[in-house]
Formats: sequence, C-alpha cells, structure tokens
Amino acid sequence: MRRYIRRQVPKQQREITDRLDLLASDPYAPDISKALHSRLAGQRSSDLGALRIIYEVDDTIRVLDVIDIGPRGDIYKR
Repeated sequence: MRRYIRRQVPKQQREITDRLDLLASDPYAPDISKALHSRLAGQRSSDLGALRIIYEVDDTIRVLDVIDIGPRGDIYKR
C-alpha cells in the first residue's frame, strides 16, 4: 500500500492518509465506509472519489488491515 500511496500526487497522498486515519479511529463509520458482500464478505470499503480502500477490521486486537487501494473500476476485480 505504501508504494501505491507514494506514486500518487501529494494532494491524493494526503487524502488517502487522512481517510486511513479516520478509518483507524472509527472503521465502522457509516458515512465513510460500508460492508462488502459475496466473495468479499467480512471486508469493508471506503470511497474516496474514484478510489476505493478495501480493508478488514480485527476487533480482538484492534487492527485495521488494508487489503488494497485502487481505482473503483478495477479494485473489485482483483
């Protein structure tokens, strides 16, 4: 993920890291995330313009695990 973030323009980098900070503080916030279904059940998605952040939350050890970050059209095909 760090590599993907580093490749973005500075404004996009800030937006991604700001969103990750928000998700870390409240990974279930309905205004910035949603639960995924079918083959992605158990994972969540956060929309950031044309980008999506796919992640899982482990509540037992309080960890947010970012699975992938990428364009909306491609992210669900991976």
